[in-house]
Amino acid sequence: MSSPCIGICRIDDFSGMCEGCGRTMEEISGWPSASEAEKQTTLAIVDERIADGRHIPVSTETDKLEK
Repeated sequence: MSSPCIGICRIDDFSGMCEGCGRTMEEISGWPSASEAEKQTTLAIVDERIADGRHIPVSTETDKLEK
């Protein structure tokens, strides 16, 4: 399973989540060694964060405009 990283790697100081992919530093650093089941769980958690508004994904197009 490929990483959900979209190349916008900034950790929000308030939430502790990456502004690009919605994962925490712990989830990001554990991704390479995680089992497929653990990766699926992490992706489900990120989906929940998006659904309940704790994470609003930053698009790569929006990020390019800000630079």
